[in-house]
Amino acid sequence: MQLISSRNNILGKILVFILLFSFIYEIHFAYLPLNFPVIFGVIAFLVYVLSKKVRTKCKSNGWQPAKLLAIFLPVLIFSFISIVLNQSWDFYFVKWYIFFVLKVFACMLIMLLTKKYFGDLHYITLIKLFFLCAIIQVGLSIIIWVLPDIKELLYMTLTLGDIGEEALDRTSGLRLNGYGTNFFGAGTIHGFILFSTALLLQSRLKFLKSTTVIILYIVVFIVSMMMARTTIIGFALAMLLLVLINKPKFNVLKLITYTVLSCIISIAILGSLSPQFLEKFDYVITFGFEMFINYFNGDGLTTSSISNSMVDMYKFPDNIFTWVVGDGYWENPITGYYYKGTDIGYCRMLFYFGAFGLLVFYLCYFKLFRTIRARNTGIPRIYLQLLFIYFATLHLKGFTDLLPLILPLYFCDTLNKPIASHEYNSL
Repeated sequence: MQLISSRNNILGKILVFILLFSFIYEIHFAYLPLNFPVIFGVIAFLVYVLSKKVRTKCKSNGWQPAKLLAIFLPVLIFSFISIVLNQSWDFYFVKWYIFFVLKVFACMLIMLLTKKYFGDLHYITLIKLFFLCAIIQVGLSIIIWVLPDIKELLYMTLTLGDIGEEALDRTSGLRLNGYGTNFFGAGTIHGFILFSTALLLQSRLKFLKSTTVIILYIVVFIVSMMMARTTIIGFALAMLLLVLINKPKFNVLKLITYTVLSCIISIAILGSLSPQFLEKFDYVITFGFEMFINYFNGDGLTTSSISNSMVDMYKFPDNIFTWVVGDGYWENPITGYYYKGTDIGYCRMLFYFGAFGLLVFYLCYFKLFRTIRARNTGIPRIYLQLLFIYFATLHLKGFTDLLPLILPLYFCDTLNKPIASHEYNSL
C-alpha cells in the first residue's frame, strides 16, 4: 500500500511539472485551437464553479481570484474607451483580459496540485520548479538543434502556424529554438527564471549542491542566450540582486569563478570536436554573444537587430488625441502587421489606448506586485522591485506578458516564513 502511495506521489509530481512547464511556456499543442494556459483555464474554471471542495480549499488557502481579476479591470475599461471613441473594433486587450481570467484559474488549479503533491508552496519551491523547467527547455533546444529527426518529431506535437514555421525555417541553424517557445518570448521567460534563481545562488547550499546549481545556472544562461539575447537583461538583474541581497561578495565571486572555469572547460571540449560541428556551432554562438564579439572588435556593445530594425521601430503619435486615448489599433487593420510598423511594447500600447491607458496598465501590474507582497511577506522586497523593473525594461524591446510566471507567486504561502537552510538543501 505504501509503495502504491509513493508511486502515485511520484506520478503526481510529474503531472504537476508537465502542467507547470506547459503553463509558463504557453505551449500551443497540435490540434488545439488555443495555447495550453487558455484551454486548461477553461477546464480549471469549470472545476472551480462545479466543485465545492475546490472552492473550499482555495478559500482556506486565502486565495481570492475575484480580487486578482479586479486588479486589471481598469485596463479593460480603457480598452473599451479607446475602441468606442475610435470605432476601431480591435479587441486585443479585451481578449487579453479574458485570457488573463482563464490564466488565473489555470494557475490556481496547478498550484492546488503543487501543494497536494509537493506539500509546500514556499516561493523557493516554486523557483526550483521554474529552474527545472528551464533546464529541460534548454536541453530540448540542444536536442532540436543537434538531431533534426527528433526536432521534426517534437514539432509534430505543436501548432506553429504559417508565420511560426516560416520564422523557424528562416533562423534554422543561426540560433537555437526551443519546444513551444522561441525568440523574444523565450528570452523573457528564461531571463525571469535566471533572475529568480539568483535567490538560490545566494543561499547556503552544501558544496556539491551549490556547485551543481551554479554550473546548471551557467548552462541555462549560455544556451538561453543562443535562443534569445533578451536573456541578458534577466541575468544582469540577477547579478544586481546578488549584490544587494545577503552576503553578496562571496556568492558573486563564486559565480564568476565557476563561469570562468566553465568557459575554459567548454573551450577544451570544443577543441576536440569536428570542424563541421564547430562551423555549425559558430553560427549560434555568434548570434548569442554578438554584442560581446562586436565590443571586443571595437564596434561597441551592439547587435545587428539593435543597430538596424529595432531603432527604426521607435515611433510615437503625431497628434494630441492619439497621445491621450490612442487609435484603438494593435495591428494594422488592412495588412494585419504591426500597427504603425512598430513592435516596441511602449509604442504599441501608446497607439492602442494612449498615455493614460499605458499608465493604467503599469499601475495595474504595480498593484499586482503589491498584492503578491502583501500575501507573501517572506518574499524579499528587493526581488519584487527589481522584477517590476525587469518587466518595464522588456517593453523597450517588445510587448510581453509575464503573467504565467508572476501569477504563481500570488498563490505561494510565504507569509512571514524565513528562508531556512534546509529549504534550500532540499533542492
